[in-house]
Amino acid sequence: MAPDGYPTSHKRWFYVIQAEGSPHPGRTGWVYSALIPSSEQIRVPGCTIERMLDAEPRQPAPPDPEPSNAPEPSHAPPSPTPPSPPTSKPPGPAASTPIAPPPAATPPHAKRTVSEQSGSHGSPTFLTPRNASGPGERIPAHTWVEAECRVYEPGIKTANPGGWWYRIATSPWSGRYYAVANTFMNGDAPGQQPPTDTDWSIPIC
Repeated sequence: MAPDGYPTSHKRWFYVIQAEGSPHPGRTGWVYSALIPSSEQIRVPGCTIERMLDAEPRQPAPPDPEPSNAPEPSHAPPSPTPPSPPTSKPPGPAASTPIAPPPAATPPHAKRTVSEQSGSHGSPTFLTPRNASGPGERIPAHTWVEAECRVYEPGIKTANPGGWWYRIATSPWSGRYYAVANTFMNGDAPGQQPPTDTDWSIPIC
C-alpha cells in the first residue's frame, strides 16, 4: 500500500540494510520506492524469504547462562500465625455430647439354642435320660422352649422312634433337664404325617 499522498497504484517498496558508515549500520527496514530518485534506483530481484534470510542471517541464540556458585538462599519456615483470641460467650450449661452405650457383652459361655414347641401331650423332663430318673416339671402342651443340645439314649421305650433327647435351656429347667425329642413338633405343622422325630439342626451335647 502506498503512503498517503501517493497514487495507490504505485505499490513498490525496497527492503534496505544500512551499510557501514551510515548513522545506523546494520539496521533494516522498508523504503517506499518513490522516495528514492529514479537516477539512484537500481534493478533488484523481488523479495523472497530466502533472499531476506541471506541478506540478514538470524543471530545465533545466546548460550545458556553458567551455573552460579552462590549458595541458594535458605527458605525459612513461615512464622506461625498467632492463635485467634477466644470469643467470649455468655455463660450457660455446657453442651454435652451423647455417648453411645457400649454393646452388651456376650456371656463367655453362651450357647446357641433352637426354639422347639412341645406337642399336644406336653413333654415330661428328667435329670438323667439314660434311665429316665430324676423327674422334673413337665413342659405344658404347645409350649415353646429353647433346646440347648441333644443326646442319643434309645434305652427308654418312649424315646423311640428316634432315641434322641433334648436338653432344655429355658427356666425352670435351665440346662439340667432333658425331654424326649419325639414329644416336640420339630418344625411340623399340626397333624403332619409322618411326624418328624428329631430336629437335626440342634447340636449334639
